Amino acid sequence: MSVWEGSWRAWVTASCPLPASFHEAPDERCSCGFYALKSVDDAAIMASWQFDYRADGVLEREGYVLGRVELAGKVIEHESGFRAERARIAELIPTTTDGGIVLWLAARLDLPTGSEVDLASVCQRYVRELSERSHVVANPGPVDRLRLKTHQRHFRLIQGARND
Repeated sequence: MSVWEGSWRAWVTASCPLPASFHEAPDERCSCGFYALKSVDDAAIMASWQFDYRADGVLEREGYVLGRVELAGKVIEHESGFRAERARIAELIPTTTDGGIVLWLAARLDLPTGSEVDLASVCQRYVRELSERSHVVANPGPVDRLRLKTHQRHFRLIQGARND
């Protein structure tokens, strides 16, 4: 059973998965809690990283669904998102690559849906922003170069899948 089980009907409460942990989730010294990103674009980019391509070029997807959540209780803010004590799903967000599964799931769970997100456009914009930033830095470090290569590779794979 998932910690998100029932979150489409009511609030669910996080707990620390570490054995013998004696703190409420989330805790500043731990990574426990419900995670949420601040922007739909960040969530779309993260979801696109989960794509896999078979040798024949066919796109396979992991079981990721984008959505907007509401958070409550103790909430810790991070640079790109939050960790929270309690959460519930407010809406699901369809994407251009989900094959209609989000609309089916939303209907089954009686959840509203948000506007469709075009994953290829989001990733293309992100790669462009990374490229522009790497040109500003005279000598990007190895971590920045690796991130840019990774994002460019993922975008090419997504772009290629949409052209098939």
